[in-house]
Amino acid sequence: MIVDDAFVNIIQSKFPFLESLRLDLDFWKLECFNFTCVTLKKLSIELDQFIKPVNIKVYAPNLISFRFRGFTMPSLLFQATILEEMDLDLFLMRPLIIDESFFLKMREALTFSRKCNIQILITKFDDIIPSDINLDDLTRRVTFPAINVPQLTFRTFREDKGLGDQRLPFFDALFTICHPKQVVALGDSNSKHNYFSQLMVREVVEKKTRKGYWRDYLQLVEIRRHGDEKWETLTNSWRSFPQGLAHVPCLEFKLNWR
Repeated sequence: MIVDDAFVNIIQSKFPFLESLRLDLDFWKLECFNFTCVTLKKLSIELDQFIKPVNIKVYAPNLISFRFRGFTMPSLLFQATILEEMDLDLFLMRPLIIDESFFLKMREALTFSRKCNIQILITKFDDIIPSDINLDDLTRRVTFPAINVPQLTFRTFREDKGLGDQRLPFFDALFTICHPKQVVALGDSNSKHNYFSQLMVREVVEKKTRKGYWRDYLQLVEIRRHGDEKWETLTNSWRSFPQGLAHVPCLEFKLNWR
């Protein structure tokens, strides 16, 4: 439980040679987390779902690794350092509002690390309060997508057939701000349906996305079942299998961008 700056000040004063810190918080009253530690090398912050979005500012010139796990995307600022690795683990659920600011904060966070792995788990798209995402405006504000995302892992927690039936602005916006090298699509934890795989086939093969967006920058997409060694090129031959792909619990996609 953190209600003021006293806790942070205690850490900074009592542990002058601190190298690794993990904060698992279920109550947070501060709007901004300011932390300074010149010896810190690893930092992990986990926030409870009822904690409002926070601004995280860290001055740690020796920091090499940062992990965040929470229920929304915070504003991140790392001063005096470029991280070697970052992990963003997001559990998106009601009553989160997804708008342009969500993706802009994620894009800014990606500038602070040489590589960043992203994990996204969504309970159900119907549970997230919809908000209009102006892709044209987002494209203008993000001059170029981040290319330092080795892996994006995506999973739905409840059966959500709508994911496979239509193109969602959520993914248009996500692939506008970053071009991950690999996407791991995990099936629904209850029904085992893998609707994200259906979406990928529809977008890549049937080319549903409007011209000028992320699909135009994909040169080649390869696909394989989790655990297989061989990659197969995603081509028109997959068009007759989108429903079958929905029952594969884990599929991996290798994305080759222009």
